Amino acid sequence: MGKFLGLDVGSKRIGVAVSDSSAKIALGLTILHRTNQKSDISHLLSIIREREITDIVVGLPLNLKGEKGYIAQQVKKFIEKCQKKIDKKFVYWDERFSSAQVKKEMIFAGAKAKKRKESIDEQAAQLILQGYLNFINGPGVDHRLSNS
Repeated sequence: MGKFLGLDVGSKRIGVAVSDSSAKIALGLTILHRTNQKSDISHLLSIIREREITDIVVGLPLNLKGEKGYIAQQVKKFIEKCQKKIDKKFVYWDERFSSAQVKKEMIFAGAKAKKRKESIDEQAAQLILQGYLNFINGPGVDHRLSNS
């Protein structure tokens, strides 16, 4: 099994997580502050090469009805550009409520507002990736989404 990269793509930041070598545990890695698509993709390529990533799991923020709204469409547009430059397998994962869940857990743990804002995207990427790793490593609910 390869190493996986998890992405929580936002308009200002991209949260990034990576799996361990056994593809069982997701670890928060970094937050990329977005500048432009070319630079964003270049940063992702650097991480992919450095970490020897084989597969990329992208959180897709569906609306409450499970449909792709504006934000999900923006994420897909960015990932389609990435796919032209990055020759890896991409999988979309239903990430509804991931950021909200992370925020709630951080508040419960007593994290200050500034700390929450700084790390929520990275932790959301970790949550997205961990959900996918749990799925591929054993029985569970299938949150994969078609690439359409």
